[in-house]
Amino acid sequence: MTDLLLRAFQPGRYTAGMAPTTMKISTETRDRLRELVPDGTLEDAVVEACDALEDRRFWADCDDWTTWRDGLPADQRTAIADRDARLERLVRSSNDLSG
Repeated sequence: MTDLLLRAFQPGRYTAGMAPTTMKISTETRDRLRELVPDGTLEDAVVEACDALEDRRFWADCDDWTTWRDGLPADQRTAIADRDARLERLVRSSNDLSG
């Protein structure tokens, strides 16, 4: 039992209370994951791949929003730009106050 606990709490392995999970993937996929992070673990590779996908989706959402905004009438685009400028001024003044 002690060996199991020691292995479970090795740095970079699992966090406290986190049970190991098994994923069934093909050998080819496993090898591709290993190539992504040659000096890391398979978990490191999965985390890196998930981060990259989330990043790509974030920027795709930004592009979609930009396309939507650019399709608005000029007065609505101006109103959005004015609101954004006011918010930016508020944030900057808040940062100036906080140090």
